[in-house]
Amino acid sequence: MGVPIDAPASTTAGAANTVTTTYTNHGTTTLKDLQLTLAAPKGWKAVATSHDKFASVKPGQTVTATWTVTPPADATLGAYSLPVQATYPGVQLSSEAIAQLTLAAPAPTTTATEPNVFLDRGPSGPTE
Repeated sequence: MGVPIDAPASTTAGAANTVTTTYTNHGTTTLKDLQLTLAAPKGWKAVATSHDKFASVKPGQTVTATWTVTPPADATLGAYSLPVQATYPGVQLSSEAIAQLTLAAPAPTTTATEPNVFLDRGPSGPTE
């Protein structure tokens, strides 16, 4: 029993990313007050863009939560973990999963340059 995570494999500093998690109740009883939480690295922003709390999740039911996760513009390049946890009160234990996201340097931009080209458009001025 886990919490599948759909996150990009890599991103760049300052770029917003969509991270989606799902939880399926594989048990035989309805879970009450289920909460999905995503813990972003220090300095990153993680904002839920959908419901992340569910009053009840019936057996076999799947719930989904979506976040926008944004690393700071000055974040250090490297690999980061995005732990996601499903918690609910009672005797059941938490389920947790971790996505790995690599903060990479932005792709270099290329500028097309063309040597000076002069076109011969014929004589200029009025023709007789």
